[in-house]
Amino acid sequence: MPRRNRSRPDHRRTAIAQEAARLMQEHGLRDFRSAKEKAGLRLQLGDKGALPSNQEVELAMAERNRIFRGDEHEAFLDVMRQQALQVMAELAAFDPRLVGGVLAGTATETSAIELHAFSDTSEALGAALEALGLAARPFEQRLRVRRDRTESFPGYRFQRNDFDFRLTVFPERGRGNAPLSAIEGLGKFIAARLADGEGEIQKQTLAIQSLEAQTSYLRAQLAATAETLALRSGEGGGAGSGELERLVAEGEARLTALRMRYTDKHPDVITLKEQLADLRAQMAESRAHRRTDVADVSNPTYDSLKRQTVQAEAELQFARAQRETLKERQERLRKVAAQVPAFEEQLRRVQDERGAVGATYENLLQRKQSLDLNQSFESGRNSGRFDIQPAGGVPLKPVRPNRLKFVVLGFLAGVFIGTGFMLLAEYLDHSIRSEADLKRYLDAPVLAVLPRAPR
Repeated sequence: MPRRNRSRPDHRRTAIAQEAARLMQEHGLRDFRSAKEKAGLRLQLGDKGALPSNQEVELAMAERNRIFRGDEHEAFLDVMRQQALQVMAELAAFDPRLVGGVLAGTATETSAIELHAFSDTSEALGAALEALGLAARPFEQRLRVRRDRTESFPGYRFQRNDFDFRLTVFPERGRGNAPLSAIEGLGKFIAARLADGEGEIQKQTLAIQSLEAQTSYLRAQLAATAETLALRSGEGGGAGSGELERLVAEGEARLTALRMRYTDKHPDVITLKEQLADLRAQMAESRAHRRTDVADVSNPTYDSLKRQTVQAEAELQFARAQRETLKERQERLRKVAAQVPAFEEQLRRVQDERGAVGATYENLLQRKQSLDLNQSFESGRNSGRFDIQPAGGVPLKPVRPNRLKFVVLGFLAGVFIGTGFMLLAEYLDHSIRSEADLKRYLDAPVLAVLPRAPR
């Protein structure tokens, strides 16, 4: 019999895990089971017994990231984790936790940052996300809580800084701490956010003051700097050409220094390239015509100051816009905080009504059960008899099988069957063993009997 190849199933599982990892990373699949089934169909290895585990697929995804992306993927993961930490800090009242591919290191550009938070009502978390200015969309997700049991949990999808987030909400008892009402958690959350917002506004105000001072200084420097430089060409254009060559050399040196810090697409590099092109064109024109008149060229210092001034003004406008956004968010938070007492009162009334309705329901349920029992007695009074039997107890010995009974019956059956076989064999045996057998079967006289020879 040929020996069975035990290594083949491992190769099949590895191949399916690698293909499933590719599908999840390149096509954005999030469900492990569907990815594994599609991988099995692609490779024609759809046997369910050969499907790898989720952990094997995650290991294959991590291996792909290490081979094809390396340090770039690590930097991308750091950015995603920083984004997750910011959201977790803002939702600290709900004890958020990072899970999924971002935590395991298998996330890609198509992956969402998955968070788990804890609240008895998902509406409280939705209100907190709205207070943060995040447009959240609700969803439900089925998760396996036991080996043979799954449950649906609410959650929210939202985007922040071009990153997708999936926030699943679990009950308070899931984290093992004392339960905290949703409204109370919302009040603490809003108070913490208001305090953080005031601090951010103060920081932004200080930054605006610094930018205003820097912009004023740059404007004064720009006003005191000439926009152009007057260059006079000597005989044959030697002096003018020499001055232009000096400016071109200085510009090229500055361009080399900027390229060591920035890429060619940086605004400073592009501007300096344009200035150098203009200087080279002027130098070529001066050499061609060999004029002796005065030529005006742009002043690189003025251009640099102007560029810095424009950049500082843009940063100042952006900082002011950010401060206005922070103030608007603070105003929204104050409005929500003003509604928290009404929410608490409404929650208190709902809880009281729930307790009263629950007590009424229990009372009505007991009455219904009693009426059903009486009705069953009334309907069966003419057709039968009801006997109240005592409650069954735990037996002290097994009901079946009765081993002693089976042993005795087997022994008696063996005796009877053996005796019957002995009688039947004796009846069917026609062997001649004695002188009486000869007389009975042959009907002739016996002449002699030979004795048994001794051994």
